[in-house]
Amino acid sequence: MQPGDLKSSMDRAVALHQAGKLAEADAAYRAIIAARPDFFHAHHLLGVLLMQQNQHQRALACVDEAIRIEPRFPDAYQSRGKILAELDRHDEAKESFSRALAAIDAALRATPRLAHGHFARGKMLEALGRPEEALASFETGLAIEPRHVAGLADCGTVLVALGREGDAIASYDAALALDPAYMPALFPRAKTLVRAGRHSAAMDDLDRVLALYPNHLDATVERAKLLRIFGDDDTAIAEFGRALALNPGFTRAKLALANLYVVQNRYVEAAAIYRAVLATFHDDGRDQEGTKIGNLLIGWSRLPPEHIDTDLMPWFAKAKPPAGVDPGNPDFQAHLAFAKAKLLHDRGDHDEAWLTVSLGNALKYREIGDPARRYRDIWRDAQARLEGAAPTLATTMRDDPKMPIWLFLFGASRSGKTTLETLAASLPDVQPGYENRLIEIARQRVAAESGLAPDTPIAEFASAERARFQATFDPMVRARAGAARVITCTLPGYIEMIPELAGLVPNLRFAFVRRDPDDNAFRIYMNLYKEERFRFAYDMRGIRDYLAFYDAMIDRLAASLPERSMVRHYEEIVADPAAARASLALLCGLPAPSDMPPALGDDRGCSLHYRAAMGAALTAAPDAALN
Repeated sequence: MQPGDLKSSMDRAVALHQAGKLAEADAAYRAIIAARPDFFHAHHLLGVLLMQQNQHQRALACVDEAIRIEPRFPDAYQSRGKILAELDRHDEAKESFSRALAAIDAALRATPRLAHGHFARGKMLEALGRPEEALASFETGLAIEPRHVAGLADCGTVLVALGREGDAIASYDAALALDPAYMPALFPRAKTLVRAGRHSAAMDDLDRVLALYPNHLDATVERAKLLRIFGDDDTAIAEFGRALALNPGFTRAKLALANLYVVQNRYVEAAAIYRAVLATFHDDGRDQEGTKIGNLLIGWSRLPPEHIDTDLMPWFAKAKPPAGVDPGNPDFQAHLAFAKAKLLHDRGDHDEAWLTVSLGNALKYREIGDPARRYRDIWRDAQARLEGAAPTLATTMRDDPKMPIWLFLFGASRSGKTTLETLAASLPDVQPGYENRLIEIARQRVAAESGLAPDTPIAEFASAERARFQATFDPMVRARAGAARVITCTLPGYIEMIPELAGLVPNLRFAFVRRDPDDNAFRIYMNLYKEERFRFAYDMRGIRDYLAFYDAMIDRLAASLPERSMVRHYEEIVADPAAARASLALLCGLPAPSDMPPALGDDRGCSLHYRAAMGAALTAAPDAALN
């Protein structure tokens, strides 16, 4: 094979690989190796491809062959380390990364101005879990060659690891300014934008990725997850289906789809996926399965007990954190503790359930510190803004007969909003929106188009931005609602924004849910939250303050908007779902239903066995379970 032919063949193989056409890329790499057995790049990239397909032993053989041919190839050592980490051979992985680092350091001593050497050194340091040193190496390389696209992208990745999302996005931006289609910057920027809460910009990036590479598996899955935030669950399910059609064994996509079914209360379908995935695991909990086992346990444990027909307890010992994360990592241990506590509660081991969930909360509390004062200030500010707006709130409401009703189902977290939404969704002309963030997405788009900071709140929008918000938001709502006359939203945090939203979101209605405060506090304490705004939830005192705040907001809004709102208690909804559903229909101007309401779960009295311990937790140190 001539050099020109070799280059064109490799370019084609890499393009197939990046496009997600893995079988064709596999064949292309093997054809190159057959013609040029000494071409180490083909051996290495074939190993990378096999690693992506979870064929770790075969991948390791390919990468080892690349290293045998070219022992000074740092990228191959990095890939070898990643494969060994997936196989839980961490000492060997560290050795592989260290060998590459030593080779790079030797080259840099001879040629200290070699920018590529500093970039390679940064990647090895990152792989060894030394992100600060990795960042210094990337910055040294960029000082020598500031327009190095790969170096800028790699620098962004390590900045994400250091929690500096804003700086990471700027580094990815710089790389993409030089090469707008550079995938190692474009896709990671999309994921970082999601992490930073900039969902609209993230969706734009994912659409660009998939326009360039329609079969990009990870981008397809990330887009499906993001569609949930947009409230478009039906399209999200279709996207997950497309990912699984491309790779039927893509366990991460299966688990993400199951999690979506849980959100929709489609427990039978979720349980079927969890059951099928569990059947692919080995009884010995092979090392490379550990992370997937952990994700499965966390997801499946959230289902009602009648949908968990397998004893999951033995599998907790086999769960492992992601590669590079210590098994004793507090966040990983907390995730498992919350999952295990739910299963213990379901089977009636109340003492053990309380000890386990207290451990999970203590681990999270110690990790994040005490945010109580900050949240109390936020709640006081929200109450003050509502109090100031309440006398004229009804007159500022915006109605538009061409738009669907926006039905907020408001209640504290774990109060029963999903139960009420199940009833609402059973009415004709109602489209469930779940915890959609269409309001936030419209705000982000307006901020970007107006040249404002990405986190500019709606309260600071001038009249031009408010008009732009309506022009952006209204078509999004119509598209999401389709032919339905009502669309729901259950995101509890929007209650703090009602004074600002009153004149922007059309046809507002409010269905407020309350719940026995002990049951509500217990369910919050039993839940692991990913959202920043729920960081108070690992302290029983913070939970009680939050419930008091939410009750006060409901009281004030219901009093100010009697013609647009209703208040129901979870206990009465479960006791008489037909009456609750009829009230929803009346509130939204829909015909009174004549059919039977859907079956609901019944979680009344869930705190009964824990109330003494909950009382004691109000006076104990929040992390006492660790002492």
